Amino acid sequence: MTIRVQFWSYFRELTGCAQTVLAPQINEDRLPVLVVTGDGSRDARQRALTCGANDFVTKPFSREELAHKVHLHLEMLEQFAALRDQSDRLQSLNQQKNRFLSIAAHDLRNPLASVRGFSELLLGGGVAPISTDQEQLLALIHGLSNQMLELVNDLLDISVIESGKVTVAPTVGSLERVLQERVRITELAAQRKQIT
Repeated sequence: MTIRVQFWSYFRELTGCAQTVLAPQINEDRLPVLVVTGDGSRDARQRALTCGANDFVTKPFSREELAHKVHLHLEMLEQFAALRDQSDRLQSLNQQKNRFLSIAAHDLRNPLASVRGFSELLLGGGVAPISTDQEQLLALIHGLSNQMLELVNDLLDISVIESGKVTVAPTVGSLERVLQERVRITELAAQRKQIT
């Protein structure tokens, strides 16, 4: 990591401080500024911090104290760089997720819409006459494909997911009808596997 030292015109002409810096940031364009002074007053500390210093040490000080503060601020600088790299990686992963969801939405919606459309065509008698059993199965296929399509549309609506405004809209329905549909699906699967 390349670090450029910008001493802001010799630290604002040795804290004459022509302009204030609110909430100074540690980043790789600027080393942390540690003010070492014999003036330990609250005003001196506040002036240094307002002018952009990150920390303050009063004289006399021990080498250990100064070394610790320098080490601490350099460690914070490294952590900032690591956080920035992690943030960049997370943004990249988020973009990849959005691309995936977009492709998945397209690839899932089209076949489900086709199943729904073909079942409507068959139910409407537009192809050939169908028996009562076939009509019931087609109605089941049509209803399930509608439910799946609604679910896919809800789950894959990226704009809603990204905004965090996914809402649940409960509706009144027939539990008996839902259970009958599920029992019928299970019966058909059991018949195919010859399970009684």
